[in-house]
Amino acid sequence: MTYQSLSFRQTADLLKALGNGRIGFDHKKYSLSDLRGFIAAWIAQGSYTAEHVESLAAQVASPRVPPAPAPQPAAPTPIPPAPGHNVPSVQPVPQPAPAVAPTPWQSGPLTAPNAAVTLDELHVAAPFVPEPPAPVAQAVAPSVPHIPGEPRRVSAREVFADQPAVAAALPASLMLLHYDSPDAPAIDSLYQFSPALLRRALIAVSLDRPIPVWLAGPKGTGKTEFTRQLAARLGRAFYRVGFNRATEPAEILGDMGLRDGATVWQDGPAAQALRTPGALLLLDEISYAAQGYLASLNPVLERSGAPVRLPRTGEQLNIAAGVAVFAADNTLGHGDTSGEYTSRSTLSADTLDRFSVKLRFDYLPADAEAQLLRAIVQRDCGKMLRAAQAAAIIKVARVARTKGDAGELQGAPGLRACIAMALLMAHGEAATEAYEATVTLSAPPESHEELRSIFAAHWPAADADVNAPNFVA
Repeated sequence: MTYQSLSFRQTADLLKALGNGRIGFDHKKYSLSDLRGFIAAWIAQGSYTAEHVESLAAQVASPRVPPAPAPQPAAPTPIPPAPGHNVPSVQPVPQPAPAVAPTPWQSGPLTAPNAAVTLDELHVAAPFVPEPPAPVAQAVAPSVPHIPGEPRRVSAREVFADQPAVAAALPASLMLLHYDSPDAPAIDSLYQFSPALLRRALIAVSLDRPIPVWLAGPKGTGKTEFTRQLAARLGRAFYRVGFNRATEPAEILGDMGLRDGATVWQDGPAAQALRTPGALLLLDEISYAAQGYLASLNPVLERSGAPVRLPRTGEQLNIAAGVAVFAADNTLGHGDTSGEYTSRSTLSADTLDRFSVKLRFDYLPADAEAQLLRAIVQRDCGKMLRAAQAAAIIKVARVARTKGDAGELQGAPGLRACIAMALLMAHGEAATEAYEATVTLSAPPESHEELRSIFAAHWPAADADVNAPNFVA
């Protein structure tokens, strides 16, 4: 009997026997050739002898007689993996004497792969700590190998340890999966998370089938960046569908297109996300979406586990593990009555119901927003904005926002406009001209005079510290 002739179930059981019951494989993630490749690599590394493997294979092939663990070979010197097998070297660790505790093979029948210890469970379990060695020489068993591509389980407080106030607001027991994706965005250390909003979002994401989350709030309050930085912190690939009045269904899931002269299906950002374990998909400005455009995403929004059907090809796309969906919008999906965000649809009740967690974003407190503005300007152009200058920019912006909330004007400046104004001033523009270019002309024409009046009334024109021609280097 050779291990190459075993079935998937038998091969998975063989791997479990080699690891003394501490290795389990999910049949949805690994093929039979994958499992055989792991075994071949471990034999090539010297972790096991071929004779030992084939002896266990013969026992696995006869499930009515559960094999007792055979003595393990002495600890091998780790060598690089065999060509073609992307598995790490197996490192030996001490094992307690066999009589101390029976292994699964001694205490019960063989189990199917789904009943074995899973890789996710291995991340949760405490590290294996051997009992003190017996006086007599004991055989050693290899440690459980790490499988490339598997997420690692980390504490939420560990992920956000660089923001102590944020970390302290997170539950000590909250564990998250970190995917170490090469496609994860870069971490922006300046982004400031709201502890309460972050806590709720992390709980939704931490579930086996994440709850879809709706982010609502005025422009420039950090909704889009919230999701991007969440993906960055958790090592998740990030995909975004930006909706506008002209968005077509093909821009969501994908469509047929030319590649190398042939017409083939090409994934859109949503399909790419649904194929990627742990991906975070953002549906940005979702209230621009026409009714019915989101219906194709219902399986993932419903957390049913059902596949998504791709148009044109009919492919049933199985949703990868851990995919999380966020929606970001200036409204809560019920349309806009202020006139600030026109052309927004009122989404159907069933669509809104699928986004079961809703988070309301607002601007930072004035002092915190001014501090953030100074930090961003320093990062982007290498100069330090005076505290008085940052406070003056934010003060004018907040007056305009208050009038916008009251329906007295449209186009009040968000943080992006404040940053642009400060950067123009850093390069020699006077405050009046910088405000005109970044705030006034960005608003609808009917709001221009009101915005100019706000600047004239609230900008401290007589303050020399605020109106100094250059920034402090």
